Amino acid sequence: MLAIHEADNQSNWNEFLCSQERTQLLQSYEWGELQKKLNHKITRLAFYNSEQKMNGCGLFIQQSLPLSKSYLYCPRGVILNENLNESSWNELLQYITKLDIAPKAIFLRFDPSLNMPTVDNGYVVASTQPASELFVKLNISESNLLNHMSSKARYNINLSQRHNISVITSNEPLENLDIFYKLILSSGQRNKFRIYTKKYYGQIIQTLTNNKNKYGTDLKMFVAQQNKNILATALIAFFGDTATYLHGGFDFSKRNLMAPYLLHWEIMKHSKNLSYKYYNFGGVSKNTPNHELKLQSLTKFKTGFVSLNQGEQNTGLSIDYPPSFDIIYNKYWYNIYKLVRPINKVFQRMTH
Repeated sequence: MLAIHEADNQSNWNEFLCSQERTQLLQSYEWGELQKKLNHKITRLAFYNSEQKMNGCGLFIQQSLPLSKSYLYCPRGVILNENLNESSWNELLQYITKLDIAPKAIFLRFDPSLNMPTVDNGYVVASTQPASELFVKLNISESNLLNHMSSKARYNINLSQRHNISVITSNEPLENLDIFYKLILSSGQRNKFRIYTKKYYGQIIQTLTNNKNKYGTDLKMFVAQQNKNILATALIAFFGDTATYLHGGFDFSKRNLMAPYLLHWEIMKHSKNLSYKYYNFGGVSKNTPNHELKLQSLTKFKTGFVSLNQGEQNTGLSIDYPPSFDIIYNKYWYNIYKLVRPINKVFQRMTH
């Protein structure tokens, strides 16, 4: 029988997550706190084995919908030390329906990082999170990382250095929030990526930065500049064994200086020096279905930093996640949700 308890101990929660390879930031205690600041209700569930040792957890977020409806969302979860059998899985799903955040939910969405058991009322959907992510291995020497980059990536790093571009770590990320937002606004509009409000990015910085707990998150803003003119910025979260690229932007009018190449190389070196094992470069496209076409140019940029098809010589990992799926609680309202989903996307942007 699966022992399930609602959890609210930051140290225990993060300690378990940090024991996992390629630690999932979106399940961290701090990510839950961020959701609360964004006015989402959350529940953290911890799973225990027969020896009362924590062997799994899941962060569940209530996402508001119009007409006082909602759905529950588990990003990159649940996290497990061992696979759940069908009985335990059904027990967990039943437990979730009784949560305080569940009564108005019309479905439960999983964006899993691990394979999950199938369910009769499950419905595969397009991923909310990237279906594939690129991880750079940082437990490799700098010279090997450089040697296994594409010649274009190495050339552009050197080009940026020849133009006297430097990369600094901002000790006070909020002080650079205005220029960060200006650059991300320009980049997002040009590449048709989702843009949040400046307040949202500020809340990310405040929530994820300098958590003093041993297993807490940290966040830094990296800035590429030339003569104090900021050319590119990136927000990087640190958690467990992984440094994660969250958001970034650059000055398109100065694209000939290739600042993003030097920026991300310096981020990798910084993370490596702090003994992180992976740099999560974020989403990449694989077979480029229509919903991922916008990732093609970014994928070309990111994969230039790694080798992926050389066996033991690989300096990167392209991780394909299992399909996302919804567990439907109310079929009538779920069908309405699918019909009006484009309107809901606009609503969600307005509420961030």
